[in-house]
Amino acid sequence: MAGYNFGRIGDALSRVMDTDKMDICRRVETENPDGSTGETTEAPLYSDVPCHISFHAPDAADSGVADTATVAQSITVHCPLGIDLRNADTIHAHKCDADGNILETYSGYAGFHAADQARQSVQLTVKRG
Repeated sequence: MAGYNFGRIGDALSRVMDTDKMDICRRVETENPDGSTGETTEAPLYSDVPCHISFHAPDAADSGVADTATVAQSITVHCPLGIDLRNADTIHAHKCDADGNILETYSGYAGFHAADQARQSVQLTVKRG
């Protein structure tokens, strides 16, 4: 399919599938006046990026104890190709309802992202407790 514009497919998928939002932060090193590397801080990179959050099997809770919550949840976040995702970025993924209201926020570090001709995705492990 040489010459086919897969970006148009990605745009169409984004309009239909990307009902959630995410914020992306990246750790950056500041430079001291003397030229040495200073403190590493987390700087916002993107805000309210349209995305689609999909869930995988959660970490198995101890079935013998009624109050035991899931410890880790594996989530895949799908988004358009133009977003600069990198390993270890902090992602705050917001699951939204049909009206755009935030139902739940999941925060974690991004693994390596995967990209195809039309979309990209990143694995996010959310740990609680």
